[in-house]
Amino acid sequence: MRRILILLIGLLMLSCTAAAEEKGELSDGAVYRFSCAGSDFSLAASSFGLSDVATVAQLERYNGSLNQAWRVHAREDGAWELECLVTGQYLTVLRNSKKDGAAISLADYTGKAGQRWYIQQENGGWRLISAHSGKSLQPVGGVIKAYEKVRQFETADEKSQLWEISMLDDGSTVFPRMLLVKGDVNKASCLEIIRADGMYYAVSAVHDGCGYKMSEDMIHWTEMENAFYIADIGPWKRDNVENGDLWCPGIYRIGEKYYIYYALSKPYSVQSSIGLLSNTTLDPADPNYKWVDEGEVIRSDYGSSYNCIDPCVIIDDAGDPWMVFGSGMTGIKITRLNAQTGKLLDEENPQIIGLASRARGDKAIEAGYMVQRGDDYYLFVAAGPMSPGTYFNGVGRGESVTGPFYARDGVAMMDGGKRGGATLITEPKEGIDMPGHCAPFQDDDGQWYFLIEYFPEGYGAKLGISTMVWDEEGWPWTALTADVVGKLGTGPVK
Repeated sequence: MRRILILLIGLLMLSCTAAAEEKGELSDGAVYRFSCAGSDFSLAASSFGLSDVATVAQLERYNGSLNQAWRVHAREDGAWELECLVTGQYLTVLRNSKKDGAAISLADYTGKAGQRWYIQQENGGWRLISAHSGKSLQPVGGVIKAYEKVRQFETADEKSQLWEISMLDDGSTVFPRMLLVKGDVNKASCLEIIRADGMYYAVSAVHDGCGYKMSEDMIHWTEMENAFYIADIGPWKRDNVENGDLWCPGIYRIGEKYYIYYALSKPYSVQSSIGLLSNTTLDPADPNYKWVDEGEVIRSDYGSSYNCIDPCVIIDDAGDPWMVFGSGMTGIKITRLNAQTGKLLDEENPQIIGLASRARGDKAIEAGYMVQRGDDYYLFVAAGPMSPGTYFNGVGRGESVTGPFYARDGVAMMDGGKRGGATLITEPKEGIDMPGHCAPFQDDDGQWYFLIEYFPEGYGAKLGISTMVWDEEGWPWTALTADVVGKLGTGPVK
């Protein structure tokens, strides 16, 4: 009898849950989309939540982006707090204003009334009413269109104040998120990162050499003196790249030393060299801190089938270091390094192996970066012409550092064509142009991060960092992956 009673209670609870879902009632911790009634325009955070000024609420046509998804948190007074998934900030009445037409922004959590919302059913829709001002959310002027700002106005029986609510995830999915990086986050071209002695160190290409940044938490960054300057590079550069620009430094540990690999190249040519510096410490305050010019590692010139730029070092299962490099032409290459010197294992006749190519397309491929996860190796590349709307990061997977690598759809990265051969992992967002040249990074606690450069309007390269998550099939997702909510989310509880 007791078992029957428990079963009946369970069925009654499931029935109540299903009824609540049919009515559109919310579930604490679940993720929802709020769209203007009768439209495909959703409540979203402007500039993908990463604006240098206040990020405000606006309408966007729904596309599964994290800035259009809101995790709800129930409060004892019956109100809800809306956490935007893109950065983890909360929907807030700007400056706690009670004025009609006051802006709605995103802000760090405060727990104050300006971040609480009553969600009230009315006329087949739902009102979002500020617990602080008593005013309802609606697009300015009642106009439903892309990028129209959403503000608070006096409650009125108007269609523009009615919202539809749909569940995107039941709360069980771990989504990627953008970090709100601060401080010296500009001048971040081709940035790569390493952790040592509790600090994060990053190198990037700057106009006069190799930039050097430090952070204690990966959020707040401080620019230090350059790791080195182009003017200080040894005389070896005169033979090949006397007037070359410095590109794409990468920082790694091999054995007991730290190395910076970097490229010197003349634009639109294959006159390129990869150079090397070494150090025993990364701490500028250490008396032993000094970057030593170790000379040239490898070069390319007219007639070469590859271009020696964009170096990246990966240590294989056997503990042997390899260097990924290359761009355009015949694509991304890999060659073995000497663990004692950091240079080529065979300097006279190095074995150079192809990893990825877009020879059947526009040949635009660069910035190869390889990491290992479990038994698999992942090759990340930047592909497409470097212009707005055509530059993206893709990834392939293989069982060895030497490949072959395949995209999720099974296309080999050596047979990439225009878009195939790499599974898309970033796309442009509002305020984030040309998100490319990535550097995935696993922290000491196991958390994965995905560093990119991107180009806000009117700025040079800027640092962007997303957490990176892995799906059940072993493929990575970032906050900039297309339709990340729609494809990763569980959807409504059935």
